[in-house]
Amino acid sequence: MKQTDLVDLQKLDYYKTVIDVIEKLDASGLLERGNGHCLSMSDMIQKILIQKGVDCELVECSLMITIKDPPSMALIGYDGMSAGVIDYSGKMDNHVVCITRTPVPLLIDASLKNVDTKVPYVCVPVTGRDSHTNMVEYDFGSSVWAYQKKLNSQLPVLHQKSILQRINKDREIDGKIGLLTKIVIGFGLISTLNFARGIYDFYLSFVLPNHVPTHIHNQK
Repeated sequence: MKQTDLVDLQKLDYYKTVIDVIEKLDASGLLERGNGHCLSMSDMIQKILIQKGVDCELVECSLMITIKDPPSMALIGYDGMSAGVIDYSGKMDNHVVCITRTPVPLLIDASLKNVDTKVPYVCVPVTGRDSHTNMVEYDFGSSVWAYQKKLNSQLPVLHQKSILQRINKDREIDGKIGLLTKIVIGFGLISTLNFARGIYDFYLSFVLPNHVPTHIHNQK
């Protein structure tokens, strides 16, 4: 991408909005904590941008990062990744980015801050979307990032898994709250009964010290 393209981007209001959102997330420490969690970060960015009027979508891809100095390579989101290379995909053979539905589509990747410390996040125009090789490739100087859209989608399954986990967690929490409520109510009833018994004993002992039970009078 040419420097003139960067100048043109600075004139786009939606580009400014995207950069503002990412830099605020970075300032709050979320990019650091979200390192390696591409689905969560992209999902969060998508929701924030939609609220700000920038339509966007989540896209699954694989990513090859070629670091120049010292020479190394990071492969993210490749199926069946073998050992011997840096792999930031964790348990998911997938990488998820956010792409804006704007006149100039922007690819946003804010989950790999520690791969190349000179590239805390990615926000670049999507070029070559019809290419059979890459969705977009960009040279940041210290490293080259090449994104390729994946054909086998896992995103619906991942979202479903996430939703089911949230439902199960909510049920677990509700169950614990219900049990705790029952325990609190039980202690409350016991305390109330003990308090009432104490008042009754106090009444018999001090208010009616000469009180004789009725059944004793009847025996006499």
